[in-house]
Amino acid sequence: MIKICLPGKNFKTIILVFFLANLYACNRDRNNPGWDYFPDMFYSTAYETYSKNPNFENGMTMRVPVAGTVPRDFTPFEYTSGLYPLKPLTLAGESAVKLRDGEIFHTITLGIRSMGAHGSQIRPEDRWKLIIYIRKLQEEGNKANLSPK
Repeated sequence: MIKICLPGKNFKTIILVFFLANLYACNRDRNNPGWDYFPDMFYSTAYETYSKNPNFENGMTMRVPVAGTVPRDFTPFEYTSGLYPLKPLTLAGESAVKLRDGEIFHTITLGIRSMGAHGSQIRPEDRWKLIIYIRKLQEEGNKANLSPK
């Protein structure tokens, strides 16, 4: 004789066991996180940036990014040759050498012509450091132009 399992005593027992298991899983103790189903994924082995790592062929932990990747929160601007309407002026040219330091500071802060303002992005003391760097580049350019070939 074929016995057909009707919802009855067995079904109620299964539901009761399932309910009790769920009730047991709901723990009010906030100091105990509960069960870890995959502890090797939850507690992964962390490696220092420049330490040896047995997981990779060359043993390096710090990996080289894939070619063409872009850092987070960075928008690349693709400049193609010949399509930019205004050619930027060089800071090593005669016109920039004649500028006073205050004029360069003002240009960095508020911008000029097609150059945008950078006052909100560069601190004033860093702007002065930029001017010193520009002057050093101009001196190196002049030395290269004056040296006999």
